[in-house]
Amino acid sequence: MTIAIWPIEVIVVLISPARRIGDFIAGTRVELMTDERNSKPKVDFKNVSISLLLGFIILFASAFLLKDKLTIGDGAFDSPTYVSTSYNKDLSLKLENQINKTQDKYLLHADIKVYDRISNDSLKFVDASFDLKEDYIDDSSFEDIKAEIFKSMYEIIPKDKFILKGKFIYDGEKTKKSTVRTYDWRKIK
Repeated sequence: MTIAIWPIEVIVVLISPARRIGDFIAGTRVELMTDERNSKPKVDFKNVSISLLLGFIILFASAFLLKDKLTIGDGAFDSPTYVSTSYNKDLSLKLENQINKTQDKYLLHADIKVYDRISNDSLKFVDASFDLKEDYIDDSSFEDIKAEIFKSMYEIIPKDKFILKGKFIYDGEKTKKSTVRTYDWRKIK
C-alpha cells in the first residue's frame, strides 16, 4: 500500500530504521537477529512461484480487459487489417497530389497509400503520413488543421468511404514529435 508514497517511506526509514510506514500500519518492526537465531530462512519456491504467476496473470488480464477501453480522441481506434494486394496506386497519387497542393500552408509533404479493401469491411483504407511545417501537435489549432486536411481528402474520397490511419510528424531542429490516429468517421459522434 505504501509503494505510492515511497519517497516519504525512505525518509521515515532514515529517521526510524526499525520501522517504516508499512510497519506502523501493520504493527510490526524490524529486529536484528542474534547469533543464536542467525540461521538462513528457507525459501519456499512453490509459494514464490505461485505469487509471481498470479501477479503476471492479473497484470495481463487487466491489460487485456482495458485495451478496448482506451481510445485516443473521437473516432480513434485500432487500425484495421487491409488487403495489401488491393493497393490503388492511381488513387494514392491523386489523393497525395491533392493534399500536397491544397495544404502547403501546414504541410511540408504528405505520403499517402490507398488500399481498396479492408478485411471484414467494405471501406477503403488510407495510410497517410503528414510532415508538418511547424509543431502544431500540442497547439490548440491542431484539430482545426486536421479538419482542413481531412476536408481536402473528402474532395477525392467521401469520408464515409474510407478509414484513415494518419501519422502527423513534426521534425524540427530541436524537437521531434509525432502522433498516430486511426479514424473511422462512422464512429465519430
